[in-house]
Amino acid sequence: MPRILIIDDEDGVRITLKKIMERSGYQVDTASDFEEGMQCLKQKSYDTVVTDIILPGMSGLDLLRAIKKRDQDLPVIVITGEPNLETAKESIRHGAYDYIEKPVTKANLPPVVARSVEKKILIDEKKRLEKENLEYVNGKMRGHSKRAQVAFNLAIVSFLLALAFNGLYLSLNLFAKEKKSSNEVRLVESKCRSLTGGCCGPLAGVGG
Repeated sequence: MPRILIIDDEDGVRITLKKIMERSGYQVDTASDFEEGMQCLKQKSYDTVVTDIILPGMSGLDLLRAIKKRDQDLPVIVITGEPNLETAKESIRHGAYDYIEKPVTKANLPPVVARSVEKKILIDEKKRLEKENLEYVNGKMRGHSKRAQVAFNLAIVSFLLALAFNGLYLSLNLFAKEKKSSNEVRLVESKCRSLTGGCCGPLAGVGG
């Protein structure tokens, strides 16, 4: 069963999100601030982290940076009650998987978490296959048919990762529709495209 970590300083929000995600089939741990969240990450492995931007002391963006420094492949979903392009850009810059506006509900959080966990599983499988393939290349393992199967599986997983849903990019479309500053939107779009290998198209609503 996938395990996720939810970090929010509001007791009611933590309790509600924990119930929503447990009913969706996840093991859920919670934390109330940066320090408590980092302590959880040191003690357990997670498939996704969900954090509020506004936390006491160090912020959710500080937490995002710290997490990515420890594990670049761990998906982090940022939630906020005050969405704006500046925090969206910061989230992109530091590798957030998605950016969700509060109120977070059973309608919008579980699907995003499911996609992020799926991506994490694909990343872990790709690493395993790459290691196994390297062992064949270095002669530590033998068998041409098995090596061919590993190489094929690796190609499939790599392809699926290339097509992986980019939740943050689509979330930014919502901001693009509301903002009239084309320059700000283009800055976000450019950064997003660089992080996704150029697979993003133009943001909707620019200059509308």
